Amino acid sequence: MKRLPSIVILTGVFTCMGFLYATEETITCPAGMIKVKDFCIDKYEAPNQKGDEPLVMYSMVESEAWCQARGKRLCYDDEWTKACVGPKDLPWKYGTKYEKGVCNDSKTWIKYSKYYLGVWRKGFSNPEVDSFLGLLSNAEKHSAISYEAANHIHELYQAEPSGAMERCVSGYGVYDMLGNVEEWTKKRKTRRGYFNGRLKGRFWSEPRNCRQSVSNHGDLFRFYETGFRCCRDL
Repeated sequence: MKRLPSIVILTGVFTCMGFLYATEETITCPAGMIKVKDFCIDKYEAPNQKGDEPLVMYSMVESEAWCQARGKRLCYDDEWTKACVGPKDLPWKYGTKYEKGVCNDSKTWIKYSKYYLGVWRKGFSNPEVDSFLGLLSNAEKHSAISYEAANHIHELYQAEPSGAMERCVSGYGVYDMLGNVEEWTKKRKTRRGYFNGRLKGRFWSEPRNCRQSVSNHGDLFRFYETGFRCCRDL
């Protein structure tokens, strides 16, 4: 059925045989999300607030639960890539070649303690957390050793507040997809039961382009630089 341009421009909706149709212009995403083709993606890394510090220490399973608690879902890896390369299909989202200083991806790496990261409990990274400091507080109040673990993660943490790197934005208007914190995504298909995700964008001490990913970590893997952002269908 042909759409009438005049109706699209004036009203954005039209009726046919008693059914109401929405034109493409009227389909929008919720506040804080960006429309990319047929899906919506968070403008910033979780907790998706400009100026907030991105969450870390979330596994793929915990990231999915956090998104679902907000009526969203974890992004598929191809969705994430599409949002990153933008309409011009740029591998570094700001161009065809890597540029140091555009995104937060060139800070000095700090050696971490496997022991302190290993004592982090599953319940600390839960769907109720809405800030990085709130996440650390969950651990600090649990026990003396988890208090030390939280302090260690704080020492390691070198992410910038969401949106602080003003040039680090894709052609669709999505921020910090490269550098800052590495982001969990889901594979469309998988052959291994516990390896359903890919980490995209790398983090503050190592640059990667939009198409590169890390796929050798299991669904329960969490680290001091692993975060995520959410998506949802239109």
